[in-house]
Formats: sequence, C-alpha cells, structure tokens
Amino acid sequence: MNKYDVLSLLLLIAGFVMAGFAYGVLPERVATHWDAYGVANGFSDRFLGTFLIPIFTVLIWALLRFVPYLDPLRKNIDKFRDTYSRFIFIMLGFFLYIEAISIAFNLGIMFDFSKAMIPPMAVLFYFAGILMSHSKRNFFIGIRTPWTLSSDKVWDATHHLGGKLFRISGVIIMLTVLLPSPWAIFLLLAAVIASGTVSAVYSYIVFSKQNKR
Repeated sequence: MNKYDVLSLLLLIAGFVMAGFAYGVLPERVATHWDAYGVANGFSDRFLGTFLIPIFTVLIWALLRFVPYLDPLRKNIDKFRDTYSRFIFIMLGFFLYIEAISIAFNLGIMFDFSKAMIPPMAVLFYFAGILMSHSKRNFFIGIRTPWTLSSDKVWDATHHLGGKLFRISGVIIMLTVLLPSPWAIFLLLAAVIASGTVSAVYSYIVFSKQNKR
C-alpha cells in the first residue's frame, strides 16, 4: 500500500462517520436526486438517503482496487500504480464531497446542486487525463478499443492524445460554472463525449497507419 491507498481508507471511514452524525438530524425523507436545474426531483427514506453514498463508495473502491489484479496485463498496471492510486483517492474524495453537499442540502441549506457538482467533476476529469497519460496497455483502465489493446504503440499514442483531451475537458467543465445550470450540464456532457469519441477514432487511425507499413 502507498500513501494514497492509506488516504483512501481514511476517506471511506470519513464517509461513514459523516453519515452517522447526519442520520440523527436529517428529516425522515431526504432528497437523493436532482435535475439539470439543480432542483430535487427524487427522494428516499432517511437511512437509504444517508448511507447509500458511503456504501456505494466502498463498492467502487473495492472494484477499482482489486479487479485490476485479475487483468492478464496487471504487470503493466504496476508501472503506473502510484498514479492510479492517486486517481482512486481523487474519486473517493469526489463521492465524499457529494455526500457532504447532499447532507447540507437536506439540512435546509439551499443552493444550486448542479452548479455545486461542477468543480469536483472538473477535478475528476482533469486527473482522469493525467491517469490516461501515464497508463500502460491493460484490459481495465483507459481507452480500451480493439486497436489500443492490440498494440503498445497504439495504446501510448491514443492515451497521449486522450490524456490531453480529458485535461482540456476538465478545464472546460470548470468554466461552465459561469453558465446557467442546464447549459453547464449539457456542455459538460458534450466535452466528455467528444473527448472519448475522438480518442477512440484516433486509436483506429493510428492502428491503420501502423499496419500499412
């Protein structure tokens, strides 16, 4: 375990501690879903609404932490293990943030929930770009097309571009906080979809050029 693995465990504990303190003061029904305008449109009972996020976070952590060990190319994952562990830490921080603002909202602190989601989303996608730039060919993490999985050169070229695009997406997402809520969400989705699509198409182009030689 490296320092980010330890910090990730501390975030998991913090999520349950926060939920435990919040449970006694939250109303019987709590908001658990918001629309593009930041208006609550889905509700759950207090227990589910309080503990769903920390439980879900543990499941996500377990998936990200242990499934890569099943990868036939797991030795390649070891080459960027520190960067990957840092990304897991960032993602768990993202979920802890969601838990915190959800609790705040349900305690009566009114704000645009969609707008509050934009900064952590920007940070998450920026660090996803950093992870891509450091990643090596594997079956679990990154842009996994038939072409990237077939060649280290195609993988490296695709993730070099993809890393840049996702970091740019992170910056664009952060800037959308200046826009009205619906447009901010739409632009966020457009940036992410465009980055993934361009990267996938580019992987095919690099693969085709490589096989023409």
